[in-house]
Amino acid sequence: MKIYNKIPKELLLTTDFMNTINGGSVQAKVNFKRLKDNYRLIVRVPGINPDELNVDIFNDKLTVSKFIDTYESNVKVPRVYAMVTLPRDVDYQRIEAYGEDEKLVVNLPFNHDGGGFYKKINVKQYPDGRSF
Repeated sequence: MKIYNKIPKELLLTTDFMNTINGGSVQAKVNFKRLKDNYRLIVRVPGINPDELNVDIFNDKLTVSKFIDTYESNVKVPRVYAMVTLPRDVDYQRIEAYGEDEKLVVNLPFNHDGGGFYKKINVKQYPDGRSF
């Protein structure tokens, strides 16, 4: 505890001190934007090569993660850096990811066939006069 008393208070006010003491973690910079022909997700994770990142889609969620070691040598846990809910007009089959400089670029092409869905539902009596 005496070590903490020697740290200037100004440093404690401007630094995430507990994060640093506990080993720290990097904060990813995530940018998701709509372009003319597609959506683009750009993820920058300081100190991590884009080739080390995993890009997965489950239902309508795209995640960017990396498996990291734990204190147990045979156990790895995922560290999620970005999670995006995919818009309905994305063509899931044509999504591609590229490592470019120090960033991961994910191109999400439009699905021009899926321009939305509409159906009018008519309300009617429940069959056989039963109720819920």
